Amino acid sequence: MVWEFFYGGYSDSTLDNLIFTFFIFTFAANLGSFLNVLVYRIPLGKSVVFGSSCCPRCKQIIRFHDNVPILGWFFLQGRCRDCFVPIPIRYPGVEGFTAIVLGSVATCELLSGGANFPLGNNIATHFLWRGTDGLMLQPNVRLFLLCGLHVWCLAILITWALIEWDRKQVPICWWAVPLLGLLCLIGCFPWLQPLELGPNLKKMIFAEGISWNYWKTSGLVSLCGLVVGWCVGLTLKSLGKTGTYGPQGLALVGTLCGWSAVGSVSCLWVIIASMRHALARFLSIGEIRIRNGALPFLLLIDLVIATAIFIVCWQWIDRYFESMTRFLLR
Repeated sequence: MVWEFFYGGYSDSTLDNLIFTFFIFTFAANLGSFLNVLVYRIPLGKSVVFGSSCCPRCKQIIRFHDNVPILGWFFLQGRCRDCFVPIPIRYPGVEGFTAIVLGSVATCELLSGGANFPLGNNIATHFLWRGTDGLMLQPNVRLFLLCGLHVWCLAILITWALIEWDRKQVPICWWAVPLLGLLCLIGCFPWLQPLELGPNLKKMIFAEGISWNYWKTSGLVSLCGLVVGWCVGLTLKSLGKTGTYGPQGLALVGTLCGWSAVGSVSCLWVIIASMRHALARFLSIGEIRIRNGALPFLLLIDLVIATAIFIVCWQWIDRYFESMTRFLLR
């Protein structure tokens, strides 16, 4: 069952699916390498487009063959080729983490034909789009764009999470522009929001006979998600459970996946953070501290994992949420 879900049970070319999966994870690792650049340059106000990557000590430009994600660190034995200064293991760690998170989400969505999306959209019903053969023989533009949007938003969350870990500031333009840009994008292209309001909520909000266009519904879902996510994040921040960018993180999740996702992702966030703290105590690591004291209980890196899990299991979580809504509104 698991193999059929990820690799398309209707495709006979398992080797093609494995090659496609390898390509996706390789691309995600390269994206993780770029995120390392963003995390270093954004707090310093440097350009993230111009200027080659270089050693922060000797200022020598990193050679192309040394800049291979993950493997480059091992080839150099963890040291700069020119000045032999140790390269923190964090760099290949970020590349590996990004490859796993983004690669898993992209592979799940593309090779399953969007089977993880909520019911009611026109993606999950087309089973011929499953597997690499389906993607090649009948390309689904909407599926590719939705997957790209989810990967982009997760990459933004990872960037914020790493900057939070370093106790540095994210410039307002680097969190306000993605939030407002995502909201406007979904408002202009409503098919980027696969979640609907649901029949029960439509009856509560709109009077009978009122026509409500699909683009307005999608925009309302994302707008409500942004507001609900921001309010929940502010509440957690006021309680001292999350850091500075908790509201922005949950607002991004709500805008991307709808207001109903905020509650589910928040629960997953707490569970993952609790597991991380329990594992730290079990391994006798103790409280994680950096320059300015202890980190908050809920880290954005935990939110990244929670959001990725939610996207992969979106259909089943949404089904449960819809059943609970029907029960409460009876």
